[in-house]
Amino acid sequence: FKDTAFWEPSIDTGPDGSASVDVRLPDNLTAWRATAIAITRDTRLGKSKGMVEVSKELMLRLSKPMFLIEGDQVEVAVNVNSGLEEPQSAKVTLEATGGEVMGARQQTVNLEPKGRQTLKFKIKAGGPGAMTFTVSAQSNQASDGLRQSVPVYPWGREVRDGGAMAIEAGSNRTFVVPNGSTPELHLAASST
Repeated sequence: FKDTAFWEPSIDTGPDGSASVDVRLPDNLTAWRATAIAITRDTRLGKSKGMVEVSKELMLRLSKPMFLIEGDQVEVAVNVNSGLEEPQSAKVTLEATGGEVMGARQQTVNLEPKGRQTLKFKIKAGGPGAMTFTVSAQSNQASDGLRQSVPVYPWGREVRDGGAMAIEAGSNRTFVVPNGSTPELHLAASST
């Protein structure tokens, strides 16, 4: 993400005192502040600021939980924004790995000029790891897509147990893990 789109410390003005500059903005979807400062040879000063917003003709945003627990069934929202001056119809598709989309994976949305709509998809988280969402939208005029993941944690509660023991060469130690648990074992050794 670039924080400065353009910098030019010296631009010559025309006889009327005005100047024009063409700027190609980076591929960042954001608002840019343009600041121009002018000074004359006799030290008169002028300053102006303006804003330019960069957007796409069709843009998706995914609203999802920060994490899921294995087996969770929730709705995720896909926000569809149109940057066009005319109506457009788009097909929006949600695919998921590490879980499943329950119900229709594709929905059609009709957007008014510069309009916005929210679509909801019901999903079910798979096992521990991550669930990755791939969202795409296609209209006659534009398209967009994104891929985002959320962690999927095991169902249940975390149990920690600690203790001291002496282990001699060739000896064994048994740890009992309740049925249905997802065991994780972390050992730390010390010479004391």
